[in-house]
Amino acid sequence: MKERPAVCAPYRQYDICGMGPPSSGALTVGQILGISSNFDLAGMGADSPTAWQVIGDASRLAFADRGRYMADSDYLPMPEGLLDKDYLAQRAELIKEGKP
Repeated sequence: MKERPAVCAPYRQYDICGMGPPSSGALTVGQILGISSNFDLAGMGADSPTAWQVIGDASRLAFADRGRYMADSDYLPMPEGLLDKDYLAQRAELIKEGKP
């Protein structure tokens, strides 16, 4: 069994941590939270269709990165910066609130 470092992503006042690659869960959840944090979801409210659209689009973008970049780093190189704040802000710019 190989021990690997945890992946942690900041979200509000928390650090959300999970298993690192080859598991993609922590990176994907970290990206969804990081992309979503560029929007005022709390201000939109829990029943807001726009808030749910942002979460859905953030998930779509994170899973696209998962499919393209995340792998077992023993066999394929993993890019750095998938949880970088600037990178996630660029991904968030792809989301147009209220538009498919």
